[in-house]
Amino acid sequence: MRGRGGIQPAPRRGAVRAWALVATLFAALVILGAAVRQGRLEAIDHFAYLHLQPLRTGDWSLLTTPAGPLAAPLLLIAGAVAMRRPATVRVAWMIVFAASIPIELAGKRLVVRPHVDADRLPWHAHDGYPSGHTMRGVVLAGVLAAAFPPARLPLIVWAAANAALVETTGMHPLSEVVGGLLGGAALVAGVWAARRTRVVDDAPEPAEPAGDQQPAAAAR
Repeated sequence: MRGRGGIQPAPRRGAVRAWALVATLFAALVILGAAVRQGRLEAIDHFAYLHLQPLRTGDWSLLTTPAGPLAAPLLLIAGAVAMRRPATVRVAWMIVFAASIPIELAGKRLVVRPHVDADRLPWHAHDGYPSGHTMRGVVLAGVLAAAFPPARLPLIVWAAANAALVETTGMHPLSEVVGGLLGGAALVAGVWAARRTRVVDDAPEPAEPAGDQQPAAAAR
């Protein structure tokens, strides 16, 4: 309930837990990155390289194009335009998507694999933690789900399939894909937490009252 007489409305229940989830996901992203940098996940990544990348040959990676650095911003804009939400919500999604860029760039610069055997992990020079395709896919699914709620479940399935393709086609090792999932989930959770604390107003845009209802309302 909203307060009267200038009293501010109470924060929505669960706001603290929402922000705790955001902090936990970002912390997991950093901890995983540190483990990758120290080479602690080399055995897991090597196993995934041998057994979980059956689509390395061919052009299967083209299926991840919607989450690419060129297509994803265009789809984001389309989703924001179609979204029947206040401008603050649209801006929040754009800020979250923009935030994925420095996260990806910082990760690729800081998380380096200095002692990895190139024969065991031939992609190690990629240094791509976290996977940008995976992270953008998660954020893009969140934006489009907010714009088209009936398509929420198919979009979740698409984001998961996109992450699986990034791994199975050999675009990124498993640890980088998991990092992309953590980063994307943290950013989407940030929008959810902002809604819970009313940092952004997520109420649907009200429909304009019909003309024949205005006189009746004034007569009361």
